[in-house]
Amino acid sequence: MGIVGRLLTFVGLRAGREVSTLLFSNMAILSVISSVGLTMFPFIMPSSSEPPSSLTVWNSSSSHLTPKECAKLPATRS
Repeated sequence: MGIVGRLLTFVGLRAGREVSTLLFSNMAILSVISSVGLTMFPFIMPSSSEPPSSLTVWNSSSSHLTPKECAKLPATRS
């Protein structure tokens, strides 16, 4: 999809169709980024030295307390 999006972007530029070119460019970018994300799932940051310590989707999320504490920060800063 990334390659197809790039080719269609080029064709759209040559034809002078700005809206379709923008959409095809977005499709190419989204395809490349999502292919990397889906290929590496569930690892976000794999560790080569200690694989059990890799950052995964499940151990990288914050606790329930974190958003509450972060919401309080702007009130304490002036």
